[in-house]
Amino acid sequence: MIEETEQVYELQMEKLQKLEEENRQLRVMVEQDWLTGIYNRGTIELKINQQLQMYQKGALFVLDVDHFKQINDQYGHICGDVALKKIAAVLKKITYKNGSAGRVGGDEFVIFYPEADDESFIEEKRKEIRSLLKQIQVTDGASIYVSICGCMYRPNDDYISMFRRADALLVKEKHIRRRLDGEHVYNDIYMSENLLVDIELIRKELREQEIIPGAFCQDYHSFQNIYRFIERRMSRIQGEAGLILFTLMNPKGAYPSFEQQEQCMFALKRIIQSSLRLGDVFTQYSSFQFLVMALDTKEEGIQCIIDRIQKAFAQNACLKDKMLLHHDFPLEAVHTHVAR
Repeated sequence: MIEETEQVYELQMEKLQKLEEENRQLRVMVEQDWLTGIYNRGTIELKINQQLQMYQKGALFVLDVDHFKQINDQYGHICGDVALKKIAAVLKKITYKNGSAGRVGGDEFVIFYPEADDESFIEEKRKEIRSLLKQIQVTDGASIYVSICGCMYRPNDDYISMFRRADALLVKEKHIRRRLDGEHVYNDIYMSENLLVDIELIRKELREQEIIPGAFCQDYHSFQNIYRFIERRMSRIQGEAGLILFTLMNPKGAYPSFEQQEQCMFALKRIIQSSLRLGDVFTQYSSFQFLVMALDTKEEGIQCIIDRIQKAFAQNACLKDKMLLHHDFPLEAVHTHVAR
């Protein structure tokens, strides 16, 4: 009887331990951001409010990644996700002992230090965080840049009031940020209507900061605006350009499956980018199509581009069981009508 009782007790304890572990895993799933593993928006707000009530002090920082959409457009969403994970890993490390970090938006993060009580802490910590995050590289040596601002606790503050104050500072900083010799230079003054803007500064802001070899990859909306600009230009200046639509299809003439699309389209994007010139533009048109605009190119040049991409495509091991179809058509000058 004693042995049976001990066996029943051990079995119940195993079930209890298993249940506790399952509950722990569920709490983690509820509290953590699914991609980065740090706190999600709801949890970080709850944690910060609890700490504010306890300490009645603290410093809250808001940061986001500059031009994050361009990272996704140029390198793909997988690289974008990796960059966010790397950022989260840094934030988790620097808040491990005396702070907390959470992801509150696509590329927006919050950090809170509950024991901070000196205004000088804000600028010191900003420099430290920016320096650490600046070391993160997306791919091919391309670094990320972040904007970060913070604020100190004021009487009766809660998470929302502190977040709004820090976020407002972040918006103002973005307006006055200057890029010089590839580095972000921040000013401590705010934009005013009387501020004179140096034309050289504008040129530096407009220029592509890190030129990626090969064609210029853009999202479809930007590609559309470039197309319309080229049309307008060709109505004034004689020139030739062409559009090429590349479509992925399997040997049976059907579109690739959902599982195949991501791998195939990633490989095709690399092929197109490396096969075109620096001045050519392309975009993803659909889940299985890319649209290319080749500038200053005659009909025979268009065919050379098609042949070059098809050859590289056929030599790619992971794409050998796919067919690459194409269709090209000329880009004509827009016809303008002037009212008399």
